[in-house]
Amino acid sequence: MRSNQSLLERIRVTYASSDDEFERDVLSVLRSVIAYTHLLPATPDNYFSQAGGLARMAMETTLFALQGADAHILSTASVPGVRRAQERQLLLATAIAAMTAELHRPVTHLVVVSQAGDEWPAYLMPLSAWVAERGVDRYFVRWYPKRSEARAAGLFAARQVVPPQLLARLSEGNNFVVPWMLSAIGGLPSHREQNIVDRIVRAATAVVIERDLARTASRYGRPILGAHLERYLVDAMQRLTALGQWRANCDRGHLWFGADGLFLAWPEGAEDVIALLEKERVSGVPRSPDTIAQVLADAGVLARSDSGQVVQRIEPPGAHRPVSSVRLSSPWILLGVLDEPPRPMPQKLLPEPAATQPSSTPFGGQEAQQLPLVSGAAPAQQSSSVRFALRDNGVFRHEFGQRLARIVDSLNDPSTAACCTTPSGVFIPLTAFGSEHKASEAVSLLYDAGAIVVSKQGRTVEQQFNGATVRGVVLRKELVEGLA
Repeated sequence: MRSNQSLLERIRVTYASSDDEFERDVLSVLRSVIAYTHLLPATPDNYFSQAGGLARMAMETTLFALQGADAHILSTASVPGVRRAQERQLLLATAIAAMTAELHRPVTHLVVVSQAGDEWPAYLMPLSAWVAERGVDRYFVRWYPKRSEARAAGLFAARQVVPPQLLARLSEGNNFVVPWMLSAIGGLPSHREQNIVDRIVRAATAVVIERDLARTASRYGRPILGAHLERYLVDAMQRLTALGQWRANCDRGHLWFGADGLFLAWPEGAEDVIALLEKERVSGVPRSPDTIAQVLADAGVLARSDSGQVVQRIEPPGAHRPVSSVRLSSPWILLGVLDEPPRPMPQKLLPEPAATQPSSTPFGGQEAQQLPLVSGAAPAQQSSSVRFALRDNGVFRHEFGQRLARIVDSLNDPSTAACCTTPSGVFIPLTAFGSEHKASEAVSLLYDAGAIVVSKQGRTVEQQFNGATVRGVVLRKELVEGLA
């Protein structure tokens, strides 16, 4: 606390109370939070990963939550005296929720072990008390690999730092302040009712994480994109569903629920999420639907296809053309927020695989027809009879299809090849499509057709080609005659 004295002073000024009231209400709880977390970092190698990072994160979140509360009307009471009392109660509840919102981490993300092999019972006592009781001068932190968030577990830790007397004062004259605060701590907001405390704390947490990632990047050059965004993205998706902006199995409803799962129109769904989070001033949200899809897929919220694609094309009944979409790993991620979830349609929404013929394509469902090939030079003699050619079923417009066919055909003359083969397909440098504008248009056309391999790098990847590292796309091998 001594090393963060300037930050604590800013919190005191923002809380705007007497020194005695600040000590009683805020500083006492914050001191208990720091005693509970001791020197634990918030993450192993990302934001607030230094010793004492979790406590520092609690203090910064408290400051920004109190500052954010200034922009909200915290009480709806009409009587001036009652309104003032509720505003102070909600302000304190916001501060406490901000201090304790990440206390789920010590009980769900890690294990603390002493040199003697004793394990800290996180549900029973603060870490500092255990250290003193056992005479521990060094402890080891073991992180659970790929542990998903269970923020409700933080309520068990919060009961060790928030005294019951304080809860009693917060509930005087109202029946909503404490429930709002506990919902914000446990990550259990209602998607139909406004929870001012949760909204302020979520926005403050996003701000402090983004700021620390920026500081980390300036020191080490390694911010980890999307590491903290899952909770905000999923929450926004659930609210859009609960409020009826997204509806299932209806025109322009964005959601399609069939026998093979729940699908969300994409990038339309991403645009709604971005707009909602920007309206709430949540910091650090990517503006690219591709990036958001990758973050959600890496978090297990979205399912990938057998070929690793996140965005897939479905054929809903009554639709005039295929719909670009993403599939939820479980329909109940979104439908669970509804009182009366819709029934799934009996038919599958993903198109059936094309007939098993050598020339079938992954996105047409029709027999493939090879485009006429136009090559600038005669193919060089090859040691194999294999000839490379583009397969297409009319998805690409004629001019672009001809250009793509020429690029693939160049593989038949190694001396002038404009692309190269990879285990996943054919790598095509962006320069092969011409100008920067034409390359951007080509990437969009290929992506919309489901014709390229999308990796963690996104639609485009970097690869060695002709002795240099260049950026390009990987055309799926199913589209190239001659690839195994």
